[in-house]
Amino acid sequence: MSPDRSFPAPAHPPLDRLGKILARDTNLLNTLPLFDLLRQHRGQSNIQPQLHKLPHPARHLVHHLGTRGAPVILTTPPWPTPHKDLAIARGPHSSARAFITFLRDELADMVDRATWMVLPYHRVRELRNLRISPMGVVPQHERRPRPIVDYSFSGVNDDTLPLSPHEAMQFGRALERIITQVVHSNPRFSPVKFIKIDIADGFYRVWLRLADTPKLAVAIPNLPHEPPLVAIPLALPMGWTQSPPYFCAVTETIADLANLQLHKRRRRGPHHLDVLADSPEPASHVTTLPVSAPVTPCTSPPLVRMILTSHQFGFIWSKAHRLD
Repeated sequence: MSPDRSFPAPAHPPLDRLGKILARDTNLLNTLPLFDLLRQHRGQSNIQPQLHKLPHPARHLVHHLGTRGAPVILTTPPWPTPHKDLAIARGPHSSARAFITFLRDELADMVDRATWMVLPYHRVRELRNLRISPMGVVPQHERRPRPIVDYSFSGVNDDTLPLSPHEAMQFGRALERIITQVVHSNPRFSPVKFIKIDIADGFYRVWLRLADTPKLAVAIPNLPHEPPLVAIPLALPMGWTQSPPYFCAVTETIADLANLQLHKRRRRGPHHLDVLADSPEPASHVTTLPVSAPVTPCTSPPLVRMILTSHQFGFIWSKAHRLD
């Protein structure tokens, strides 16, 4: 007989960022109930808790979103366990596997920003309200890809009860409104200046109701040595039909309150970031629009008129409407 020969077990490859996060949170799940872990992970709300005291008809809704989160109410019964198993066996969209390195890095960033949590499927399999939708990646020309979830494929979008204020989505005619402001400005004060600010991760500034987060869970690509994985959103995810109106309810309220203060024409004290914001740019980056009348220098702060479109803020700076 030949002597026994022992072979070392195959070594797993080094853990990537998401793998390290997964190991950390799985260990935490051994000591904390799931929803305590989710609550601890998501941290503090991005929405000021005193909004319910402000003079706006949407203040109670925005306060609710900031303290409890957007509800996910579905009209169909919870999925049975075999249905969940089939969804996780199908896995994410093929585009997610094609961009697996990018997507895992992106998910690690989102977990670090407390907007998602990634866990092994077998640790959440028995959650009564768990549903699993496929995650995909949308390639973009000369831009980084965009992760998105196909909540329509899983039927979650069709099953969602529409409780959000759809009238908050005031899309369209933004260019017409901006041009109107420019046309009615008085050029003798100064040229009109524009600035557009994109709110980074805008949807992720608004919480989901914690108890409802498993309903929007997604299947993500796993590495060969990993078990099947699910990602649970803690804030409004891209692809859910109710994310845009809930987000717009918050941003339109902010725009309304800001414009209300501007229309009162009250002089405010300097902001603590004014010095930083007014830092001069190199002369090569400064452009001036021609005006039809001589420009009169003005040392007082300009009036800021704000127009909100989707998840971007458009500002018009002009001294033309100042009445003081």
